Amino acid sequence: MVCGKIDKEVEEAYRFLIQAEEEALRVCRPRATMVEAKKTFYRKLVEAKDFQSLLGPVLHGVGIMNYEMPYFTFPYQDKGRPEILESGMVVCVSNIGLFSDRGWGVRIEDMVLITEDEPVYLTHFPKELIRV
Repeated sequence: MVCGKIDKEVEEAYRFLIQAEEEALRVCRPRATMVEAKKTFYRKLVEAKDFQSLLGPVLHGVGIMNYEMPYFTFPYQDKGRPEILESGMVVCVSNIGLFSDRGWGVRIEDMVLITEDEPVYLTHFPKELIRV
């Protein structure tokens, strides 16, 4: 959601972020590594040259406690624990945002179930920017 006018620059950054998330999700299959998904995500974000991104865990598990397995070790450039994604895991994807020097940022995160076919979205919010 955006408060007020949706600037073209905000729309562009949000589009880059959605594309990076979708490409990372295509990698999220059983036997894929968490690092593969992370590299895919950041490879796409490199195209967003006019914006800054936070470094952090692109994927993390969901459960009773914050950042359950699978997760990346701090400071997030190391291997994931466990490294390999498996069918039945629930993960959040795109825990990263794009930011501008002008004082705004965009962020999105979706929760999915890893299956033998393709990830099943557990988050059912629309992905278009909404003005309030």
